[in-house]
Amino acid sequence: MTPSAEHPSSTALSPASPGRRAMYLELTKARLSGLVLVTTAVGYLLGLPSGVNWLDASREAFIALFAGDWSTLEALGRVSFGSINWLTFALVLIGAGLAAGGTSALNQWLEVERDAAMPRTADRPLPSGAMKRSEAFLSGSVMVLVGAGLLFFAVNPLAGFLTLFTATLYILVYTPMKPRSTLNTLVGAVCGAVPPMIGWAAASGTLSLGAWLLGAILFVWQLPHFLALAWMYRDDYARGGFRMLPAVDPSGELTGRIVVITTMLLLPLGLMMMMALRAQPAQGWSISAGLTGWGGLVFAIVSTGLTMYFLLQGWRLFRERSRDNARRVFLASILYLPLVLLVLVLDQPRPPAAAQAAFVQMSASR
Repeated sequence: MTPSAEHPSSTALSPASPGRRAMYLELTKARLSGLVLVTTAVGYLLGLPSGVNWLDASREAFIALFAGDWSTLEALGRVSFGSINWLTFALVLIGAGLAAGGTSALNQWLEVERDAAMPRTADRPLPSGAMKRSEAFLSGSVMVLVGAGLLFFAVNPLAGFLTLFTATLYILVYTPMKPRSTLNTLVGAVCGAVPPMIGWAAASGTLSLGAWLLGAILFVWQLPHFLALAWMYRDDYARGGFRMLPAVDPSGELTGRIVVITTMLLLPLGLMMMMALRAQPAQGWSISAGLTGWGGLVFAIVSTGLTMYFLLQGWRLFRERSRDNARRVFLASILYLPLVLLVLVLDQPRPPAAAQAAFVQMSASR
């Protein structure tokens, strides 16, 4: 039975229906789209050809502020923020946000009957009948095309191509695969790994080793994250006809084992992000001409500590498969990602901003 047949009043909003703004926030999965924006922004900041160690820059700014050294503060500001093209940055976020929201809308357009069968999703705009399917399809299609087009023509073709590729993979491969194979989680993880690479491509016009490592971290992180979520709602997924691994793994042993193994992979990936070789043009500065990775010692310590905590929760789930332990894994994953990405952005192994600014000033005075 279609939503319109089940809810005859679906052609118009009834007084009890949620406002259109609230409906579109639900249709575009605003929280998930917000995560896409965060990871895209991180990729952009890390992909900039020139930048600063924000931890060092902050420390030097405080010292200069208390010393009343306004010239150093001005130089710090130029070096710290001067490398960011704010218009491009805004266009990247707008385009990625539109594409992510449109992809979610088209996903719900395809899954409306299955969403109606699950209590967790039955109140969404389409299965509840608050919005017509045609509206969701049209708005979702427009958002994806406008978002990808904006990145392709206003930023660069690589960023636009990656955006359209992600939306296509999500809609035409991942969504139809969910009721057919437990491997759908792997495809979904690919979709979630590309947004930081979109940001990186927008900033640099290419995909260097750091972009692939950052994408790999996002890919691996999603596996224990979504397996824990699928364990918590495995009955719901089974009712909706989705072949999520926990729904077809009654004992949970395989699910727990995969959670532990994939969480363990985050440890070497974090260290590789710090130790990977990165060629950087000299630009007159001998230190930055060397081969360095992305992320400094602070990042390595924080990444390792959070991974060990994440792994501990995964091990507890493997030893005792319960909803409470799955929830602990899920919460650990939510703690891990924003903190690791934040420290990765802040702790870049580049010359201190004040030193860089002083070098620029010295060069200009010659």
